[in-house]
Amino acid sequence: MTVEQLIAKWWGQKGGAERSNFATFVHDLCEALGLPRPSGVAEAGKLGTYEFEGSVPGGSFRSLKAGGSIDLYKRGCFIMEAKQSLLSEAQRRTPDLFDPAESAPRAPSGARYDKLMDGARAQAENYAKNLPGDHPPAPFIIVCDVGRAFEIEFDYTGNGRGYGFFPDKQSYRIELPDLAEVSKYLEEGITARGLSPGKRNEEIEEAFLFLMRVLFCMFAEDIGLLPAESFKGFLKRAESNDALFANGLRDLFEKMNNADPGNRFAHAIEAEVHYFNGKLFENSRTYPLGGFLVHNLYEAARQNWRKVEPAIFGTLLEQALSKEERAKLGA
Repeated sequence: MTVEQLIAKWWGQKGGAERSNFATFVHDLCEALGLPRPSGVAEAGKLGTYEFEGSVPGGSFRSLKAGGSIDLYKRGCFIMEAKQSLLSEAQRRTPDLFDPAESAPRAPSGARYDKLMDGARAQAENYAKNLPGDHPPAPFIIVCDVGRAFEIEFDYTGNGRGYGFFPDKQSYRIELPDLAEVSKYLEEGITARGLSPGKRNEEIEEAFLFLMRVLFCMFAEDIGLLPAESFKGFLKRAESNDALFANGLRDLFEKMNNADPGNRFAHAIEAEVHYFNGKLFENSRTYPLGGFLVHNLYEAARQNWRKVEPAIFGTLLEQALSKEERAKLGA
């Protein structure tokens, strides 16, 4: 199943039975993204590694007494709580003032929908606080409106008690069609080349690091490490010039990795840049994306990256690196 097939199958379908639909949706999602499916068998009173209905021995929430079960749990990665936004006939006859029409093309919104998702998020946070002592805190909480949207929180404190919207309050809700994104394009391009599994993993790692370099430039611009509006301006110009995008980014990455203060003028942004030591810009590889995908990067760059916690970049970088590279960097 491709991402496009996933969207076609689930987007806009009638919901309301998350218990029967959730597992099927997750299996389809994993297949579309090339990820392993949950394989653990839940045991009463014991929390596994990657499973549906993972048992939490302590804590309480509303009707929960001594504990509860997490809809989908992956140790050291996330807690996912599922809902499916279908109103009963009685609720439809008395809609909230700000609820959209049922025919609305996007995921639901409005006061009732926010209440539905807030309740699920509070329940997931409660589970996060009551994980067994031998389990690490869950970095992410995901609320899944089955077939429609995901809402994401990140544990900014690292102790399972400081969750906040990820990446920010304006864009923490991801609708299903948004999965057809730049990183998927890169992965599909790699897969289509018929590489061996080992080489394919290396290429995917290279693509992730490329995106990390681009995202870091967005962050650096907004906190003043690159001149204001310079990187956004470059991406805007590069929408209609593939050669400018590839050559300009390569030159920018190389200059950001250059320890020589006399050789740090980056033509892409027409300015001197700082030297960023470390491994991120040691590789200056770029990818031909085309105008539409470069425009997606431009739209991302227009967001306020000052609100992103710097620690998130460390987490993303660690996940993008191989075990050998992580050991080499002490990450």
